[in-house]
Amino acid sequence: MQTRILYLTLGTLALTSCDPYTINEDVGGISGAIVGGVIGSQFGDGTGQAVMTGLGAVVGHKIGSSLGSQLDDFNQASLGEAMETVKPNHWESWVNPNDRKTYRVRPGYTEKLKVEGRSTNCRPYQLVQITPNETIRSSGYACRYQENNWRFFTN
Repeated sequence: MQTRILYLTLGTLALTSCDPYTINEDVGGISGAIVGGVIGSQFGDGTGQAVMTGLGAVVGHKIGSSLGSQLDDFNQASLGEAMETVKPNHWESWVNPNDRKTYRVRPGYTEKLKVEGRSTNCRPYQLVQITPNETIRSSGYACRYQENNWRFFTN
């Protein structure tokens, strides 16, 4: 059983890491669902086993997503700080201690946009993720939903 969990998790991580828009929360959720499903399948038989497999996958996804999102907290905080303090069209850089990648963001001018039915301040941004092997560029909008808290939408 442990070998099966290991291979499924490594396979999932290999597939999801190829997508530059995958975030740690996604990887954690998918990996957790696989591990939880495999563990759940060891209990019960027939319909009961199917129920336990599904329940294990759901619980595993929840736990994995939570753990994965904690790894993104540093970048979320750094991006939020940049949206609050960086002048339009100026670059801000940082190195994430969790993944050792360098990130650069360039926020644009603040615009009023309607998000979830209410008008809020948003800033377009360009984001660059730099690793020794590649540079990944993305862009989107960051919208303030509470004081000093921002939601990020990738184009």
